[in-house]
Amino acid sequence: TTDLEKRIQLLQENEERILANEKLFSTFFYNIPVMCAIADANSGQFIYLNESLVKFIGLPKEQIIGKTSLDLNLIANPEHREEIIRSIKKNGYVLDIPIEINGKKENKWVSASTRAVSINGKNYFLSSMIDITDIKKSQEQFQDVNKEMESFSYSVSHDLRAPLRAINGFARILFEDYAGKLDGDGLDALHTILKNSKKMGELIDALLAFSRLGRKELIAAQINMIDLVWSVWEEEITG
Repeated sequence: TTDLEKRIQLLQENEERILANEKLFSTFFYNIPVMCAIADANSGQFIYLNESLVKFIGLPKEQIIGKTSLDLNLIANPEHREEIIRSIKKNGYVLDIPIEINGKKENKWVSASTRAVSINGKNYFLSSMIDITDIKKSQEQFQDVNKEMESFSYSVSHDLRAPLRAINGFARILFEDYAGKLDGDGLDALHTILKNSKKMGELIDALLAFSRLGRKELIAAQINMIDLVWSVWEEEITG
């Protein structure tokens, strides 16, 4: 009888631990700020989803459970969903995939991570999502600013080239046709005009190149700071 009572007590303790763990998991899953969902891997139907995701989708939970993202028309690009599923089946998971979500007033963006798991012989998709709508908007605004800056730089450089070509052209005419009539100071002034008009052209080219940096990949390279300082110093000394 004593052994039986001990076994019953152990079973009760194990059951209590299991219930406590289930309550802990349930509380964590449903209240965590990150949007989470568990879906059937074969059908894609939602089985569980937490309050954060329910609030984000904007539908009652009972209207979401048992439905797929296609049924709910959540993903703006359905082909994107198929690509993600193929990647999960191939690699077992996907990490930080940006997905555009259809919204009632405006579309939103999430960064989604999904892992395929097998529990008691059944296959599931465990997903977590973070709202990155504000980040996407900031990126789009940054791209618009870059385009405006590039357009502005091109216009400025184009407008500067015409008078610069005129200055350079007339300076060369003076040098070729009237160099013999100029004294030393006049020739020095003419050389200074030609030199600085060339330098101005190089600055315009650099301005255009700088405006295009936003579309190019940044490449890290070592720079000899001593040589750089000396080149700037010599440029300032020589004018």
